[in-house]
Formats: sequence, structure tokens, C-alpha cells
Amino acid sequence: MNFKKIGFIGLGLIGGSIAKKIKINHPDYEIIATARRLETITEAYEMNLISNNELLSLEEFADCDLIFLCAPVEKNLDYLRNLKEIISDHTIITD
Repeated sequence: MNFKKIGFIGLGLIGGSIAKKIKINHPDYEIIATARRLETITEAYEMNLISNNELLSLEEFADCDLIFLCAPVEKNLDYLRNLKEIISDHTIITD
């Protein structure tokens, strides 16, 4: 599969490391993200790891080829259920 857009839900230290490796190896990929802390998004944006520094809505992840759920799943079950309804045919990776 040829990826074009990758999403990170709850971007943090581990997700940021993954985003950085992806961006280095595939600079043409678009990477979008949400984070609990605005500072995390701002830092990732300044490092050119993501496409913008706004906290994104779930709908903006609908056309992602791959999504990393970085936040703990047990703390975000409702969020994950809503996400799966929107992007049911996409690959979601959880840690």
C-alpha cells in the first residue's frame, strides 16, 4: 500500500518519535495529529513532523491511510468508538 496521509491521535513522546522517523524516510507523506497538550503539537509542527498546529476533529482523519492511536485506549474508549465509526475501513494501530 502506498501511504499519502498518516494520522496520530494523542501524539506524545512515542508517537512523536514514530512521526519523526516517518517524516525523515518519507518527506512527501502528510502527517496530521491531535494531542492533549498544545505544546506537543506546537513542538511537532516546528520540527515539521505534522501538517498544522491545530487540534483536529475526528472528521479530518477520515482520509488517512494509516492512524496511530497514541493515547491509552482504556482512557479513550468513547473517542476510539467514534473514530472507528468514521474510519471503519482504515488501519488503526494502538500501542
